[in-house]
Amino acid sequence: IPLKVSLISEAEGEWVFSFRGADAKGVLLRAAQILYDIGLQIRWAKVHTWGQQVDDIFAVSPTKDRAASDWTQEIDKRLNPKNH
Repeated sequence: IPLKVSLISEAEGEWVFSFRGADAKGVLLRAAQILYDIGLQIRWAKVHTWGQQVDDIFAVSPTKDRAASDWTQEIDKRLNPKNH
């Protein structure tokens, strides 16, 4: 199930990513697992589900070695490997 990841905030103390798409079993876990797998530390999360749609928001601690936009691309590759 394709999800769209977006960087919605890039503050000094945290980056905030949105995962949007069709609601399906395991969507939240999949997003959290990808963030964990690439080494981003989750600070907080908010889960929004309405009808058949989800918008899961994760705030992570910034990294010094890569820009948030680079991580957005990496997350998208892992979320939607068929598109890359």
